[in-house]
Amino acid sequence: MCLEWCLLFVGRIKGQRVRKGAFTYSGSMSLGKGFIKPLRRVQAFLDRCTQCSEPDYVCIYLYEGHDTPADFSSFIISEMKERYEIYGWTDLGRYMRHQWVATQEELYDIAERLEGLRPIMKTEVGPLELYVKYFFQLTDDSGVALEFQNPVDYANFVSQGKSPQHLGISRFDLHLSENSTGRLDLTVPIESSGVHLQQYLETLKSNSGLKFKSTGWKQWTLTKGGGGYRGRKIEL
Repeated sequence: MCLEWCLLFVGRIKGQRVRKGAFTYSGSMSLGKGFIKPLRRVQAFLDRCTQCSEPDYVCIYLYEGHDTPADFSSFIISEMKERYEIYGWTDLGRYMRHQWVATQEELYDIAERLEGLRPIMKTEVGPLELYVKYFFQLTDDSGVALEFQNPVDYANFVSQGKSPQHLGISRFDLHLSENSTGRLDLTVPIESSGVHLQQYLETLKSNSGLKFKSTGWKQWTLTKGGGGYRGRKIEL
């Protein structure tokens, strides 16, 4: 099972040796239509480029609102309540978000069932989504995990801003529906640019089956005082 780390604090740990730098990627992407094909596409990436076999979180969302057909909502709610015990809801104002948490083992069964409901109508915020979250470690071309893929290697550094960057963590968030999308966040644990980085990224991009945006990359460098990292956007 993939590992999710807890980030408890930011800054340098006294006496701890931390990495001088790293490269990160953050970007959203289209994964195609429906539930099954996008899921298999992401699984192929995970099999080829990472050490990760199962998702860390699986959840079905139903957004019930003014533009959601009542018969569709009642059918989904009835079906899900029969199958999944862990249920919650969130009042979003114009919409009520229902959510059912499933196990990793149920993922493909859920995807198959939701695939059978296609085509799914378009509403303002949904109405139906399968959310899947993976945490993983990147591997080399022989399948061995790269070293230094733990937040501790970067003094648990988390950048500030709208989309915080957690150095040492790689994850893939999937939003599967009629039109499926994903957000990929990577930490490539290579300290500086050069042949090693170039060769690794060429292999990663070739094997991944995904489209990377050249503008989605950042280089992070340890500050002189060792209390954090400074990031700058680069094109790779």
